[in-house]
Amino acid sequence: MADLGLKQAFARFKADLSNPMWQVSAIAEDGSLVVSCWTKYLVTEQRVMRYTDRLSRWGNNKPGNNLLKEHLTVALKTSIPVRLIMAKAENDADLDEIVDASKIKKTFHVRDDVVGMVSSFDGDTFVVEFRKPAP
Repeated sequence: MADLGLKQAFARFKADLSNPMWQVSAIAEDGSLVVSCWTKYLVTEQRVMRYTDRLSRWGNNKPGNNLLKEHLTVALKTSIPVRLIMAKAENDADLDEIVDASKIKKTFHVRDDVVGMVSSFDGDTFVVEFRKPAP
């Protein structure tokens, strides 16, 4: 997997970031939701990659939180597919200590081999389950 910038990674799914300084989600041309997810919070069990996170953990990213909250709500209600961009922090411990993700050194990787669905969202905690499509 090649290291990409965030805007480049979203472009691979034909999703435009209007503000890459705070935006972590976008709707792609095909109607799918594209989300940047920290690798630290991705857990693989029985062929399912499960991403669990909390909007409240993201602290000061109010515009990004609000947009992601809107996107997650729509994705849960309408079952639109979710596409994965993996964000890898240079130091995973920074994710627990720094609430401003723009200060964290990171790389991005596109996972076009999996498709996800929002399985739960309570307004704060959300879970997205990614699977490889059937051949």
